[in-house]
Amino acid sequence: MNLNYLIGSRFALAARLLKSRQLFPLTRMLPYGSDWLFDLQRFSESKEARHIIDAGANIGQTAKFISLYFPRASVYCFEPVTSTYRRLTRNLKRAHNVECIPKALGAEQGRKILHLHRDSE
Repeated sequence: MNLNYLIGSRFALAARLLKSRQLFPLTRMLPYGSDWLFDLQRFSESKEARHIIDAGANIGQTAKFISLYFPRASVYCFEPVTSTYRRLTRNLKRAHNVECIPKALGAEQGRKILHLHRDSE
């Protein structure tokens, strides 16, 4: 990991932590469209999200931030690939409001072949 990435990722995480706190006073001045989770939180201020589904959760990148922005919501992560599911559960073991489910979501019940790629993120 290079130093630029490490510093940038820490700043991005700090910004998300600040934005996810609804009492942070400067959030009214942030433009719409700069962070989709922040916008979703802003638009749903009168309705607290109760259930959120992350279909194809991969290793939990999105679910981690969803649980940060919506700490009272139940987040359901669906991931059908066994090796990826194991990483998902490891990455989200501290998230109290996240449930990981080793299945896929689709229009019909059954089994399908998944074509995996080297970098699936």
